[in-house]
Amino acid sequence: MKYKHIFLILFILLSQEKGLYSQQPRLVLPVGHTGDITAAEYSKSGKYIVTGSYDNTAKVWDANTGFLLTNLVGHKDMILRPRFSQDEKKILTAACDSTVKIWDTNSGSLLFELKGPVECIYTADFSSDGKRIVSSSGDSTGMIWNGNTGALVANLIGHHRSINKISFSHDGKRIVTASKDSTAKIWDAATGRLLGTLKGHFNSVTDAQFSPDGKLVLTVSEDRIVGIWDASTYISLKGLTGHIDYITVGSFSPDGKKALTASWDGSIIVWDVKSGKVLKEVSHPDWIISAQFSPDGKKIVSTSKDGTLKIWDSNTGVIIN
Repeated sequence: MKYKHIFLILFILLSQEKGLYSQQPRLVLPVGHTGDITAAEYSKSGKYIVTGSYDNTAKVWDANTGFLLTNLVGHKDMILRPRFSQDEKKILTAACDSTVKIWDTNSGSLLFELKGPVECIYTADFSSDGKRIVSSSGDSTGMIWNGNTGALVANLIGHHRSINKISFSHDGKRIVTASKDSTAKIWDAATGRLLGTLKGHFNSVTDAQFSPDGKLVLTVSEDRIVGIWDASTYISLKGLTGHIDYITVGSFSPDGKKALTASWDGSIIVWDVKSGKVLKEVSHPDWIISAQFSPDGKKIVSTSKDGTLKIWDSNTGVIIN
């Protein structure tokens, strides 16, 4: 694969008087990854950001200064999902070398690894207490692992095609999966038992996330529809439209009142969950790879095929340092 240099952007606005779509970064520092950035995630405190890349590494950054703190090296193929544990002591990285690696955040040392099927591990997540890890891959199976020993606890069997995204509810009691089979499914995290299926999308479901209170599930799809579902009855509550290309990412704000979605059309839309109205829209010149609210909900971090990582004010849409 042909890699291009990725630049970590420290953004200073040319003028706050200009419109969102005309804003350009003033300062660009050529540091960091040597391949496309696949994801960027905040730590729970908001002090750190971890990035994964096609260059087979993950990197931990100071979220305020942009300084590189830790370099995680050891995967043999691209890293698709890096993730902090809730206590920020560990980082997991899911990669296309069929492994999930667990790292010590401070030292960058490898603690242990989980060996999956002979497929890309698309995504993985820690439970809130760190005692469980879930992972998903291209073979349509999700896996639950012991977060301390790395032992396999259960398989999640029910999807008919690959699982694009897997994550825990905030209380760690349920798991939601988003699949290329056009469905999302909710599972019991203790037993791996299938609880319910969210049906209604017409194409691959690319992301699914629980709301912070666990009452709702947000789904996004290649059908360009944003779904909001009742997490107990599995009934569709809203179908939101606004993107003009595949939607790749969806997540709730920490208070659950807002949701963001990001698309191949280059846009990030912030929605009011209750009304379904668009609150803000910002854009990259190319399709969005990842987007996430900061833990306080005041910022959004996004990465794009345009080779940039941007941090936005979630209320105004202004690019900030």
